[in-house]
Amino acid sequence: MAASPKIYSCPTGLDPLAELARRVLTGFPINDRSVPLHQWTIYVPTLRAARTLVRKLASDNAVLPQIRALGDLDEDIIQLETAEDLPRAISPEQRLFVLTSLVQDWVQVSPHHQIAEDISGSTLRAAGLAESLGQLIDKLETEEIPFDKIAEAYDLPDLALHRETILELLALVQEQYPAKLDALGLMGAAARRNKVLRLQAAHVMAGHVKGPLIVAGSTGSNPATRVLLQAVALHPQGAVVLPGLDKSMSDVDWLTLQPTHPQYGLSQLLLALAVPRDEVEEFEAAHNNRLWLAREVTRPSSSAELWREALAGKASQFQSAIQDVTLLAADNRHLEARSIALALRKEIEVPGATAALITPDRDLSLRVKAELLRWNIAIDDTAGEPLTRFGLASLVAALSDALATGFATASVLQILHHPVLSFGNRQATAQAARHLEIAALRQQGFDGGLNNIEAAVTRARQEQALDPRHQHPAVKRMTADDWLNMQSFAADLISALRVLAKDEQKAFATHVRDLRQALQVLAPDADPMSIENIAFEASLANLEEAADLAPVLHAHEALITIAQRLHKATHRVPDKVHPRIFIFGLAEARMLQPDLVVLGGLNEAHWPAQPDPGPWLNRPMHEKMKLAAPERLIGLTAHDFVEGFCRARVMLTWSNRDQQEPLVPSRWIMRLRMLAEGFGIDFEALCKPALLGLARLIDVPAGKLEPTQKPRPTPPVTARPRHYSVTDISKLNRDPYAIYARKILALEPLERISAMGDPRLRGTLFHAAIARWNADQPSRQSPESLATLLRYGDEVMAHLKDDPEISLFWSRRFQKIARWLDMIERSLRLNAVRVAAEVEGRMEIDVPEIGPFILRGNADRIDILAGGCRIIDYKTSSSATPGKGEVEAGWEPQLTLEAAMLAAGAFEGLSPHETAEL
Repeated sequence: MAASPKIYSCPTGLDPLAELARRVLTGFPINDRSVPLHQWTIYVPTLRAARTLVRKLASDNAVLPQIRALGDLDEDIIQLETAEDLPRAISPEQRLFVLTSLVQDWVQVSPHHQIAEDISGSTLRAAGLAESLGQLIDKLETEEIPFDKIAEAYDLPDLALHRETILELLALVQEQYPAKLDALGLMGAAARRNKVLRLQAAHVMAGHVKGPLIVAGSTGSNPATRVLLQAVALHPQGAVVLPGLDKSMSDVDWLTLQPTHPQYGLSQLLLALAVPRDEVEEFEAAHNNRLWLAREVTRPSSSAELWREALAGKASQFQSAIQDVTLLAADNRHLEARSIALALRKEIEVPGATAALITPDRDLSLRVKAELLRWNIAIDDTAGEPLTRFGLASLVAALSDALATGFATASVLQILHHPVLSFGNRQATAQAARHLEIAALRQQGFDGGLNNIEAAVTRARQEQALDPRHQHPAVKRMTADDWLNMQSFAADLISALRVLAKDEQKAFATHVRDLRQALQVLAPDADPMSIENIAFEASLANLEEAADLAPVLHAHEALITIAQRLHKATHRVPDKVHPRIFIFGLAEARMLQPDLVVLGGLNEAHWPAQPDPGPWLNRPMHEKMKLAAPERLIGLTAHDFVEGFCRARVMLTWSNRDQQEPLVPSRWIMRLRMLAEGFGIDFEALCKPALLGLARLIDVPAGKLEPTQKPRPTPPVTARPRHYSVTDISKLNRDPYAIYARKILALEPLERISAMGDPRLRGTLFHAAIARWNADQPSRQSPESLATLLRYGDEVMAHLKDDPEISLFWSRRFQKIARWLDMIERSLRLNAVRVAAEVEGRMEIDVPEIGPFILRGNADRIDILAGGCRIIDYKTSSSATPGKGEVEAGWEPQLTLEAAMLAAGAFEGLSPHETAEL
């Protein structure tokens, strides 16, 4: 008589690992404690579950059993001893390059298809399509569906036009991808994992595994895992422990479960194992109010009409079920993250207490991590963060952005101020980088480009030498050595980046070698033994190992590819994290039971995520190929929700908005609301715990907020400036704080990054051209007056000719102005004896009880007339031109002050004159 499978269930609500450890220590599943513990073999889903079980089984006199992580869904499987003779799994990098080459081959033979036209000539687009193909291959390998089944699935009448394109590409992949793998001596990662599982199952069935054997916590989500579970269940000393099987559900509901139900996966597993549900033995009776509520929240739609009958008289049971449940509906995701951080922070205050955020939402996880840093708390995040946020990998990401944007100013600045950029001297490099940014890269009209950096440095040096008065204070403070160091730094930077920026197709290995050389120049001091740089080196080594399979690439394509692979690699900081708070993914949290569980991000499209069949197969095709329905993922995440919801103390959180977009609470929250309202309970009141109020108030200052008054700077007289220009006096009248900031605090705003020409620059250029024109004709108007003025305009704007605004608009505007100036010059010259242009003036005024006061002015033009003088000031916009009333009222005293200076003989080269015209 064949042995019956030994299937058990650990009820939802129990601590599964603690219960398993307790039973193993009493001899489970053979009920013989005399067998040494080291003969046990136990499989659990994840490495963290394995480590936790080790701690629960550890004792001073025990040799621990063999505990292995089985792997489930996206978990990596431990390589078992039965896999020694299997080919190695193809790496993600190798597969990407192989599939990219196949896609490019298909484009060559099928250029007439729209998809082929879209990706033709772009290796990056081909790689994007290859990534998507890789996901399809993973799905087929995981569920052990032959690739040729796709052709059958596409044999549908409504896909005639699209079918030809897709099938041609997939047929090419089906034919050549396995051959490529065979030639390389590799196999698909998912196929290898399945092979390992099946080999291990055969190993068990053949009796090669001695001693008690347990698989706990697996839902048997793929066929190969189910084969191993069956082998263990039939082993004479084996047992399979399922997580949270619902034995109270009616047979009708059980037989009609949909893929979105939390029990669907277990029902399919028992069906595959041919084990009736009533033959599964529970560790103990699974009856508690929380579990009852979870069952009602996830009740199958087939029996939804029974809710009224099932809930009759259960108000007190509902109240008991939600007693230790905190519901939190945040206004937005930022407030949700802050509330979760406060909950975790509060739990730390309880000695020995543990807490965990469980969520599939990585954005929420990162927000919570950031909020915890306000208390200097680092949290253990299982998923880690992209490697491109750390060390050399982050510098590579910055280099990739720079190449992709053609070295736009912002991307160049990202490289300049990167913490690992050193050129062998971090302090000197940081100083030179600051000088390069302020003096050259923030110049008006500079809009990036590697070749333009050197020109910007040269131009900055020339402008500093020709017109030091109008330079930014930070530029004025630069010494001759600072300028030399900045120029040398810029040259070194350009030289290092130019190696990466060569626009030519090369082998991928050459691009990687160029990147290494550039990094050696840019960051020679980077610590090769730091954890993040070790991970970076490992990722780069994986790319180099696969380089022979890569197509030839342009430099920017290669660097973007490298940066994308580095972004997919994750980095976890192993130390300096708090030992009692965690962030878990759904699969990892399945067998762990901290004291407080926060189920975060319970919004539709986050938890559960929207089912996505992918771009290759729609739902009818999934059914035809007998692939798991896309909705199956909802059922798996629903199971994880129920397991978390039934912990002793739990907090459920969701958001009502994400930035400007409204969010919908998860379907399970909506059902919980419906149940509460059915019992006459104010659900909205339940969703506003005190914690939410604290989160809102945490950044609100104590006391009453008073509006800030307008600045009224009143520095002591001794600290006030003794030198003013005539334009400063106008500014002092209207905006005294600007004078205070500039002349006393010595503050000057920097130019905006990639700032295009503004009216101030336009005025400076126009003034320079007009001044040279006036200086050329001091006594009479030249016959070539207009041509001369136009030439000077071209010369002063020549260094900005690449700026489209200047070349297309300012030049034409200046030409119009020049014709008008030349025309009115004739009337101005009728009674003018002499024209003085750009005349500098300085007048000392003795102020009682204060001392001498210096007034400076630079008159655009002073005409010496037969009966007095005329002072002319050029304005390049009507908004900058004061009205007569403003001048007479004293608000705009520039011209009247210049007249006073002229009367006092304060202008260089001019004797005292009275002014007849302004």
